[in-house]
Amino acid sequence: MLKYRRIRYLKTISGRNFDLDLIQHPLIYFTLETIDSSNSNNEVKSFYISEQLSDTLNPDWLQLDNIPKENLIQENFKIKIWSNNGIIYEEIIYLSKLQFICKNLKELKINFPNQSILFELLDGIYATSKIVDKISAIYKVCLPNKKIETNSNENLLKIIDFTFSCKKLRELKQEQEEMMGNIEEKFSNEREIVSKINYLQEQHIEKKRLKKILKFKRQLLEQEKKRFEEKKKDITKRTSNLIKGLESLKESKQNLVIEEQKLRNMFKEHQKLISCIKSRKETMLQDIQKIFPIEKLPDNNGYLIEKVEFLHINHNNNTDEKISTCLGFLAQILHILSLYLEVPLRYPIELKGSRSTICDEISSNIQTSFPLYLKNVSREKFLLSILFLNTNLKQIIFSQQITLNSLKESLENIMKFMTFKNSSKEDSNDNIKTRFD
Repeated sequence: MLKYRRIRYLKTISGRNFDLDLIQHPLIYFTLETIDSSNSNNEVKSFYISEQLSDTLNPDWLQLDNIPKENLIQENFKIKIWSNNGIIYEEIIYLSKLQFICKNLKELKINFPNQSILFELLDGIYATSKIVDKISAIYKVCLPNKKIETNSNENLLKIIDFTFSCKKLRELKQEQEEMMGNIEEKFSNEREIVSKINYLQEQHIEKKRLKKILKFKRQLLEQEKKRFEEKKKDITKRTSNLIKGLESLKESKQNLVIEEQKLRNMFKEHQKLISCIKSRKETMLQDIQKIFPIEKLPDNNGYLIEKVEFLHINHNNNTDEKISTCLGFLAQILHILSLYLEVPLRYPIELKGSRSTICDEISSNIQTSFPLYLKNVSREKFLLSILFLNTNLKQIIFSQQITLNSLKESLENIMKFMTFKNSSKEDSNDNIKTRFD
């Protein structure tokens, strides 16, 4: 047994028999939280979130990595089990108070109580005293006539294995007795059946022989008549089917010519629509470039968008208002481009001018809205919003099959993207080949 138990000795955490019947395709995961002993309210702080497992009532989390170093030496923590509908189990765990169950789960061939949590340390499987007491209570119900006194959990495991072996042995004996009785009955019945079958077979053979003699001459006459009638009917059917097939072939050829002409007309209309849509998109992109003109400053230290100078974010001459205004313009440009180019953004944008925000609706973080301004906002959240904005820009650029050297300069990439799209005037109709050419 380990003398001192710490979180760093935890190998796996397993759950057994969680009640998730009302949830279709459940997702289950757990969080570990520290317990502030100085706080009377036992305020907890989360320091680890596990991977999410799906469609299981007996989850096994096999890897506990990325735990902060300062938490690896803790002896106690609070564990919370989460599902789609929220928390389904929570308990404060004291590693020093856990009780040893077995070396591995394969040794313990029993059904665990509902909502059971098992912890695998370096020397075996442990559980809370509540779980061990429930297992002991279940075992005592199985053997009411014996008084069991166990001084260790290893003796309990041996007794449980012995009871299961006795139960299986009794079941095997009962099955053996039933099988022997059934075999004796079948042997007696089969002897009677065999004698009757032999008699019936002899009678049946004689009957067949007599019938064959009577029907043989009749069959010779009837066969010739049937052959003649069948050939006559077959020739008539083939002739009628051939005539119908020729008529149907003529109609099909005529319909094919008509449908080919319709398809040609539809293809021409489709090509016209494609060219109109492309020209309209190019016009709209030109309008965006006129509405939001982006120019590079002469000293190459920044850009000018809507007559607002935007230097590098870390530049000393930048102000919060300049940064928020330029980012508001950039967010509006990306939002309009996504609508024109029909590209759904990975991170949706809420347009509010210089107080625009960007949303993260996919990750499991509590906060989903990140501001695109610095006023009264932590720098970490602001940098995350810039990262999400650049991701949206990368998505739009790659959707148009355009390659850029760097994706860090947002305004420069927007300017190059608009210039590239406006200078491209290839007709998509030249690249389409059909069998009508």
